[in-house]
Amino acid sequence: AQDKTDAARAELRAADVEATGDLVAAARVRNYEGAIERRGRDMLAARSAFEGGLLLAEQADAPHLAAVLRSNLVDSYMHLGLLKDALAVGQRALPVLQRFGDRYYERSLHHNLAIAHIKLRQFEQARQALARVSEFGTDPGDLVLRARELRELADTWAEAGQFKEALVAL
Repeated sequence: AQDKTDAARAELRAADVEATGDLVAAARVRNYEGAIERRGRDMLAARSAFEGGLLLAEQADAPHLAAVLRSNLVDSYMHLGLLKDALAVGQRALPVLQRFGDRYYERSLHHNLAIAHIKLRQFEQARQALARVSEFGTDPGDLVLRARELRELADTWAEAGQFKEALVAL
């Protein structure tokens, strides 16, 4: 796995050189970099990459890409314990994702906002966000992702002492 991560980082360095002078391309490279760092469980590096990409996307006046980067930042902030920051960034991304009809990122964002609300013991807001997630349904191609989300949801409910909700999530 480490060899693949190292190879991906090398590819990103090459892509970064190719993106020189193109703010949107550079922001996309930062987004991919953040995803790779997140997959490697380095949330500080992921946060740094997503924040760097967000600055570039804003400079490029690319609102959809900025919203995608904000959506990805929510996950990083959550895992770093920056729950209020996660909610604030997510709330900025949500209307833009809706305006662009980006159902994939909107659904993922609602899930992550629900997790943040649970961790903050804001259970009613969490339930509202989860109701929004269920409105999207589940694409058969996303069943593995959905299983991971449900496991994360069950673990988070259990950590908050909400065992009934944890069992329902399973």
